[in-house]
Amino acid sequence: MSNSRALLIGLAVSLGVNLLLIGAFAGTALRPPPKPGQQTRIDAPRGSPERTMARALLAAAPETDRQAIRGELRQSWRETAQIRQRVDQARREVAEALQSDPYDEDRTISAFIALSEAEAELKTTLQTNLAKRLGDLSPELRQRMVESMARRDDRRERFRQRPRNR
Repeated sequence: MSNSRALLIGLAVSLGVNLLLIGAFAGTALRPPPKPGQQTRIDAPRGSPERTMARALLAAAPETDRQAIRGELRQSWRETAQIRQRVDQARREVAEALQSDPYDEDRTISAFIALSEAEAELKTTLQTNLAKRLGDLSPELRQRMVESMARRDDRRERFRQRPRNR
């Protein structure tokens, strides 16, 4: 391949990368702000202890039991539908309070308290359902579950401790 052809290919690739970056920055900068009254969502952390334990339970369980466990976890999730709706409503109320103009501190505090109470009810219900299921397991399976969670924690910690290129 000649030098001029390699240079031409390099310039084309460089132009493509630059256009991609410019498009990403422009798309972010030109994104319209939320419409008045549009709800913004405040998400709960994805790695809740209940979710971690449910995943560890599935990972530790024999393949033959996993389908039944998934069914029980789904049933528990369905049973908490009304509580989860209250949590979602409380999150919307927090978002509305934060967006109010003029800012109302008392409203925001009340919204945060309502959110905390709804999340606590959800957490308690999920943990109670999980504890009932865990009581049916053999000590060996519970041990494997704990080991699975420990391995996951180790992986997460190694990921956090990795050297970063900055």
